[in-house]
Order: sequence, then C-alpha cells, then structure tokens
Amino acid sequence: MGKSMEELDANPNPWYKEPWPWILMSGPAIVMVACIITIYLAFSTGANEDIGGAVRRGLVIEVLQERSSVGNANLGASEGTVEIPPSLQEIEAKQKSLQLAEQLRQQADN
Repeated sequence: MGKSMEELDANPNPWYKEPWPWILMSGPAIVMVACIITIYLAFSTGANEDIGGAVRRGLVIEVLQERSSVGNANLGASEGTVEIPPSLQEIEAKQKSLQLAEQLRQQADN
C-alpha cells in the first residue's frame, strides 16, 4: 500500500517532483503576477485625463497654461480662482435627466 520510512529514506524524490513545494509557491507567485498587472493598469489607464483645458491628477485639478490666460477674465479679484464652465455634453445630459424625471413624475401622478 504505502512505502515504509526505510524505503523513502533510501530513495528520496527530488524536491521538484513533490507536489507540496509547487502548491506552496503558487500562492505568492499568483499574487506577484496580480500586483504587476495592477501596477500596469494603474499607470496605463486614464489617470491624467484632459478635462477641457485642465488636467486631473487624482483629486487635484490643475489648469493648463494656455487655458489659464483665457480664463483670467473669470478670475475673482480677491479669490484668485478660475471658473471652468461645464461642457455642452454635461449640460445636455442634465437636461435629458430632468426631462425624464419630469415624465416619470407625470406618469406617477396619473
């Protein structure tokens, strides 16, 4: 049925022919591959998207140099902030959502 201890000691298998080292090494190897994939995706996707003359980096939005000279007309005298108007697509999307909400309210009332 099974080998005795004397038989195992006389003819030991090399470590790479045993299943347990491979099972134990597979967990950290999978985590390392997942970490590399996560880092690649973090740096390759749109983290620095162009937002109508400004660049968003995380939670900070920086105004680009050429946009800031045009935006000086919107500067507050004491505030020193630049107002960036919403894009046309954002305005249209809000109008459509308001129209849909109004239609739903009318249907609910009837």
